[in-house]
Amino acid sequence: MPNTIYIEPDEEITSVIDKLTSAASAQVILVVPKEATILQGLVNLKLLKMEAKKLSKEIAIVTSDKVGRNLLTQIDIPVFDNIKSAEPVILPQRPQPAAQEEIVIDNSKPEALPKDVKIHHFQERQMPEPKPVVEVMPAAKAGEKPLSKNKSKLIIEIVATGVILILIALGLFAFLPYTVLNIKVSVKPFEKEVAVTLDKNAAGVSIDSATAPASLIAKELEQSKDFQATGKKEVGQKAKGTITISNKTGEPVSLGSSSKVKAASGLIFVTSSAVNVPAATAKIDSSGNVSVTAGKADVVVEASEPGTKYNLGPTSFTILDISAAKQANVFGQSSASLAGGTTEQITIVSSDDIENAKKSLQNDIFNALKDAIKNENPNLQILEDVFSQDVESFQSSVPSGTQTDNFKATMKSKAKALAFEEKDFRQVVMEKAKVDIPADSMMVVSAQDEITTTLKSKDIEAGQMTVAGKLLSKIGPKIDTEKIRAQAVNKTFSNLAPQIKSVAGVEDVKIQTMPENWLKRTPLLKYNIKVKLEYD
Repeated sequence: MPNTIYIEPDEEITSVIDKLTSAASAQVILVVPKEATILQGLVNLKLLKMEAKKLSKEIAIVTSDKVGRNLLTQIDIPVFDNIKSAEPVILPQRPQPAAQEEIVIDNSKPEALPKDVKIHHFQERQMPEPKPVVEVMPAAKAGEKPLSKNKSKLIIEIVATGVILILIALGLFAFLPYTVLNIKVSVKPFEKEVAVTLDKNAAGVSIDSATAPASLIAKELEQSKDFQATGKKEVGQKAKGTITISNKTGEPVSLGSSSKVKAASGLIFVTSSAVNVPAATAKIDSSGNVSVTAGKADVVVEASEPGTKYNLGPTSFTILDISAAKQANVFGQSSASLAGGTTEQITIVSSDDIENAKKSLQNDIFNALKDAIKNENPNLQILEDVFSQDVESFQSSVPSGTQTDNFKATMKSKAKALAFEEKDFRQVVMEKAKVDIPADSMMVVSAQDEITTTLKSKDIEAGQMTVAGKLLSKIGPKIDTEKIRAQAVNKTFSNLAPQIKSVAGVEDVKIQTMPENWLKRTPLLKYNIKVKLEYD
């Protein structure tokens, strides 16, 4: 995309070449105002063309200056009416005769001549002899010797030369001096925040409503990726054994199959079958003492998981499937070891593996889509917080619980983003900010100006967002440069400097003249006086 460079009216050719050198693009458009310095001479334009050729850059100039256009056509630099012009301005060229063109004269028929026109043929008669020219010298006054012919001629030549020299001197005095007034102007910081609504339905920039167009961009991507399974599963044998359940209550207790019992070590076992435990019985001996005999029943239990840790010696058990109040009177006890438990572990795809794979793919695809949208729209401004993502599909090559070391996951996702043109956003912020500038001041725009953005709200599906732009710039007093130029005509430097310093906002002025060491007086013509404003 061509770089556009705006040239100041009084900008020197060296400054223009510096800007051309700094341009990043190989195609450069120079926008030059009327009566700009670089358009006033062919030498400047030839230098510009030569430097562009050295830099391998194609240049075109946008200007309405007629003199400049004529000069530019002489050195074959394209000229346009404005930046949006599709074709360059074509200026009329002098027709050049073809190098091999032949002119044929037909003498077979004599051309009729107008009446009273006579033709003289040198072959018919001799030309008359030229009469001698007699130079009449003025008569000498009494007592004076008459001037010789050569001396009179010499006097005339001296007088004519003197007149010419005087005219040249006057011309040089009027046109040669060139003065530049370098005026240093005071500035102060200026800060303003403007909330801009960016809407995909906006037809254009509206300064009044602080609105600018936005673009809703969407892009899809499908991606697959291999993942490592991390789930573990015990596939060894489960320990088994028989326990005796005692019931000291007066009522029988029934336990269903797979009832849970907990060993004193905290390991869980389950019953392999249902079991009914009779109620306790009581007896009174001859002395009147009562003895209670607990009801008992044996049942086989199996460890809840494989593993050698479930191989236990004789131990007590708590019955978990009865109320806590009964657990003290209904309990289990093994008289022999519970054995047979072995440990063997395999790798499986866990539910966490699948969930982590989904998150990883979602993040990878989202970042890839964001980069793709930015790269495909380099001329648009896309804030980091205005992207959204929708996962359209996700698949795992194996379900959760499958024994494997690796698995593949595939996801299809769509990302959306709101984008806008930076120049539109900047235009709204700058114009809105100018409202707060005092009437006697102006914004001093420079390369150091900064507009920071903060997202205030967004509705990506609706294609609308609000972004606050904070402008950090400077303002300075308005300086009427044309008035200064007009008042600076034919002034001595000593009188001009205080006059310019008296202007509100002017801190200092430096006067430069070319050629140097001139008469310490500004030129007679306003057009030979240039004003450069320097903002601190």
